[in-house]
Amino acid sequence: MTMEHIEKLTTLGLFDARAPRYTSYPAAPVFAPQTGAALQSEWLSKLPPTIPVSVYVHIPFCERLCWFCACRTQGTRTLSPVEAYLDTVIAELQLLRAALPAGLRMGRLHWGGGTPTILPPSMIRTLSRAIKDVIPPTDEFEFSVEIDPTMVDDAKIAALASEGMNRASIGIQDFSPAVLRP
Repeated sequence: MTMEHIEKLTTLGLFDARAPRYTSYPAAPVFAPQTGAALQSEWLSKLPPTIPVSVYVHIPFCERLCWFCACRTQGTRTLSPVEAYLDTVIAELQLLRAALPAGLRMGRLHWGGGTPTILPPSMIRTLSRAIKDVIPPTDEFEFSVEIDPTMVDDAKIAALASEGMNRASIGIQDFSPAVLRP
C-alpha cells in the first residue's frame, strides 16, 4: 500500500474494520482471570507428544518503527532491552519445560516481531539453542524468520542458517522512498 492509496482505502472503510490478530493462542479475547499459570500448564500437559508442535517467538523490538506496522513492538537504539527480554524468554522456557509432556518435539519454529534480525549472531544462537533444548526439533524441522532487509547482514544470516533457518519472510510493505527512508 502506498501513501497515495490511503484516502481511497479510508473511503472503503478498511481502517474501520476490527479484524482479529492471531499472535497468541488462545487469541487474546479468550483470556480471562481464570486463564492463569495452572490452566495453561494443564493445557500444555495434554499436548500429545506424538504430534509435533509449532512454536512462535515474538521479538518485540525494532531500531525504527514503521508507520504501517500493527505489531506489538517498540523502538530501541540499544540492545539493553533486547538482552533483558531474551533473559526473560529463556526463563519462561525453563518454566515451559516443566509443563510439557515428555517426548514432545517441535516441527516448526517461527520468529516474528518487531524485527527478529535486531538480534546479533550471539543472541540468535543463544535463543535458538535455548528453544531447542526445551523442545527438540523433528527431522523435518522448519525454521522461519521475519527479516527486515535493512537490519540484516552476512553474520546474522550465517547464524540463522547455522541454527537451521530454512525459510525467510522478507516483507516489502511499500516501495515509496518516502516511506522506506529511516
